[in-house]
Amino acid sequence: MSDTTGDGGSVVVRGGTVHTQTERGTVEGDVLVVDGAVAAVGDVDAPADAVEVDATGMQVTPGLIDAHSHAGMAEWGEPEDGDFNEGTSATTPHVNALDGFHPRDEELQGAFRNGVTTVSARMGSGNVIGGIICSMKTYGDVADRMLIAEDGMKAAMGETPSASTASARAASRPPVRASRRRCARSSWRRRTTSSAASTPASTASRSSAIWAARTSPE
Repeated sequence: MSDTTGDGGSVVVRGGTVHTQTERGTVEGDVLVVDGAVAAVGDVDAPADAVEVDATGMQVTPGLIDAHSHAGMAEWGEPEDGDFNEGTSATTPHVNALDGFHPRDEELQGAFRNGVTTVSARMGSGNVIGGIICSMKTYGDVADRMLIAEDGMKAAMGETPSASTASARAASRPPVRASRRRCARSSWRRRTTSSAASTPASTASRSSAIWAARTSPE
């Protein structure tokens, strides 16, 4: 939609079956979008210069939200640069998905083109506590401008953190559920800025490295 409207533009989607996701339910009619936001639904009075989109016979919905996503983190098409798991510790609550978010990830392009306008971008499940989750728009070229909110903390108490013990990082991974829980509890008590900032740059993900640089003394 951003490609169509430009700055301050208007778009009217004509003739579709509109699923409003409100008390109005489903409406047969038009949708007027002004400055990137829905302004009216139904029998709309569109500006003369509005771009018209013919949606006859189509289903029109609000932008879809992927509530659990690694888009922008796993970097489809560039797997060697993926930042969805931090390997330096089992507990990394300081790591922020925003710092590892890649706006040019091909998965974001596919999501946007298919109607997913927002993703809850997060780390993988390799850590007991993985870091801060961010709700992000799927369209844009600067991560900070795509950010909606930092609104969660990724944690994993299942089998994935245990499976990571088979890797070269086994020493930092709690092998059983009881250990994972103890690890999570103690992490909140002992985690300090100084210990997190000393994460070895050679083994840190981009998210952790940026956080360390941000918090280290000048």
